[in-house]
Amino acid sequence: MSLAWDANAETNIVGYRLYYGTTSQNLTNTVDAGPQLTATVTGLREGLTYYFAVTARNSDGLESNFSDQVSYPVPGLSLVTSPPANPGDPMRLGFDAVPGYAYEVLATEDFETWVTIYYTTPTVSGRQEYVDLDSPSLPQRFYRLIRH
Repeated sequence: MSLAWDANAETNIVGYRLYYGTTSQNLTNTVDAGPQLTATVTGLREGLTYYFAVTARNSDGLESNFSDQVSYPVPGLSLVTSPPANPGDPMRLGFDAVPGYAYEVLATEDFETWVTIYYTTPTVSGRQEYVDLDSPSLPQRFYRLIRH
């Protein structure tokens, strides 16, 4: 993921640091961007939300306070199934999704024939839920999630 920010207006700025983490206001990882106004962060885990802020360093070695924090939910492909609470109840499925992608849930009974049972293109980030109403009538059913 690449991030960019505006230059600090002070004349003696020599570099920037990008801070990030998975908890708001607890940014424990850093990338030293030097004098650049961009930085790339690699290794972000799917399904987690990361928070970012930037500091500026002046020629005296003093570091500014954090900039305003921004967040980014990394698209995830983790499909969570909740077993039925009672015999005969349907299977509940859930996954985290973000705008800009389409998500397709497929089901099979034999690992040979897969059928799309849910398709969505979310407009906001968040948890997507689907209840498989056909599952109680089947002896077994398996699921997979595809992000397009």
